[in-house]
Amino acid sequence: MKSFIFTISAVFLVAVVTAAPRKVALVVQNHCSGNIQPPMTALADTLTANLTESGLSVVNPANQIGTTQNTTSSGEKMPAASAKELGNILGVDGVITASVQEFTSESIGVPVVAYKLKTRITLTLFDCVSGGSVCGTGTQSYSKNYTVAQVKGDNATLYEGFLHASAEKCAAKFLSRYAKTDWTPSTARMLKVF
Repeated sequence: MKSFIFTISAVFLVAVVTAAPRKVALVVQNHCSGNIQPPMTALADTLTANLTESGLSVVNPANQIGTTQNTTSSGEKMPAASAKELGNILGVDGVITASVQEFTSESIGVPVVAYKLKTRITLTLFDCVSGGSVCGTGTQSYSKNYTVAQVKGDNATLYEGFLHASAEKCAAKFLSRYAKTDWTPSTARMLKVF
């Protein structure tokens, strides 16, 4: 009588389920002056790149519903529609408002020998289910000193470069705070949206 030994191998397939990235609308606003209208596009591009790299799926409302980003200093603190309404229109989980609160230059010396730029940017994430604020942050940045000749030569490039660097700094701080939240649209903290 022969005996047979059967070896049974079991293969287990483990499905790793990853959550879909949260979809957010990015609304960029200028609340300080008209002299930085051209660099606002750079700000939007920088923030979109940084937020996307973190795993968020970013939607520009201008591409979806034909609105323009706010480029004047008389802009609203929130989009024309509430976060809830924008969420329904765009099919997003949240709205991130990015606001340039301050963009100034300080003259150095008498007579003036150089200029230093200063900016203050805030980022706030609003939940589209509750309309409440999930998290937010603000940063203040200072540029290196620019000579009078540099500012007279090509101030648009200087402004854009500085705003780009300031936006990266603010995005990094925001993403650090965002990473500490356990945000899901159904459990967002309820706050009044102005």
